[in-house]
Amino acid sequence: MEHYRGKFGHINGSFWDGAIVTWDILLERQSDLNIDGDIIEIGVLKGKSATLLALHAADEETFVLVDPAMRNEATSAVASVHPTNNVVIKEFSQNIRHHPALKPKGFRWIHIDGEHSGPAVVNDLEIAAKLLTPRGIICLDDFFTPAYPQITAATFAFLADNPQLTLFLVGYNKGYICHSKSSADYLAFLRDNAAAKFAKRQFPVTLWKSAAPPDLNCFGVTPKVQNTVMKGPDWAPNEIPI
Repeated sequence: MEHYRGKFGHINGSFWDGAIVTWDILLERQSDLNIDGDIIEIGVLKGKSATLLALHAADEETFVLVDPAMRNEATSAVASVHPTNNVVIKEFSQNIRHHPALKPKGFRWIHIDGEHSGPAVVNDLEIAAKLLTPRGIICLDDFFTPAYPQITAATFAFLADNPQLTLFLVGYNKGYICHSKSSADYLAFLRDNAAAKFAKRQFPVTLWKSAAPPDLNCFGVTPKVQNTVMKGPDWAPNEIPI
């Protein structure tokens, strides 16, 4: 993360510190568990988030960048730290379903930050559902962002129709989705280890688990509230049900 901030922190883009730290923690977790697979970002802009993904990508992993207005500054920045196995697709995401680089169940990290309409989000989620590895993560931009309520509405509608996927974390304008069968591992990691990981990066947060699993089995992460590191439901704030 410090390498990223030193080399790419100057890039303009709506990729805030809270999301940067969260990504660094989750991507490190994938590395610790030897979760391999390719990486794809739909909507690259100037490469502010793509460069962090590139730093975490192994040499042998393919990094697919999708943007109809791909900028040379973004691809050059990515190539400076991940020089091989990069695939650039200058196309709208609704036209990429049959691209040869998109191998089914071959991607461990999928960042959706393309067109912010409801139908476009559903399209990108449908693509992501076919690409995601068993322990992979889909990260959705501007989730719960008041400027784009259609993203949140479209996502919950999609998840209702696709119960094999579940939302397991929300915070700093991002929503994180994984396979339902893998959610227990990610939820346990958030409960047992995430607070220390944020603290190690000198980024104090509060992790919220305000609902029981039958309601919504998902954590939220916010800037630290008073001295609370983790808070359970209102009726049992010291219990973290997962």
